[in-house]
Amino acid sequence: MKIKRVVILVLVAMMVFTTGQAIVNPATANAAGRTIRQFPKALRGTWYTYNQHHLYRLKIAATVITDNDGRTIHLHSRKLSSYPKPGTKATHPTWVTGLNFTNQKEKWTQVYGWYQTAGAGDLYRVAHYKIHGKKTPVLQVASGAGIWTDVHGFHSKSLARHYTHKHFRGERYRN
Repeated sequence: MKIKRVVILVLVAMMVFTTGQAIVNPATANAAGRTIRQFPKALRGTWYTYNQHHLYRLKIAATVITDNDGRTIHLHSRKLSSYPKPGTKATHPTWVTGLNFTNQKEKWTQVYGWYQTAGAGDLYRVAHYKIHGKKTPVLQVASGAGIWTDVHGFHSKSLARHYTHKHFRGERYRN
């Protein structure tokens, strides 16, 4: 009887302690339940890449990504648990949602279409590599479940021309 009482007291104490922690820190619980409201500052700016002798530009602002042809996608936040109903007419084809996460000590931003229910989406991160003896920010654009690098972006056109197809050590590429 005494052991049963001790076990019950321990369980009650654990419930009170964990409930108290959730009440003390509601911002963490709320932040974990929503997609991001803005792209990370490290991603923002104009990035250039070359593909088949053609220069491409990608502009990333706080909530908008604009490609070379002027097409834009707009970042919107929503609860992680809320998705548009299946069969819903696509009234927001340029809306996307995003998540920040860490994989193998790398900080990534994953972008999904507003109506996307499957797939890995597009992944972005900024890595710093030594180029010409200086640490240079490099936008790594990846896709797939293995987070395979598709292309690199650079802040200058000349770096993009010379290093777009370089394979940096430690990155994952498709075979």
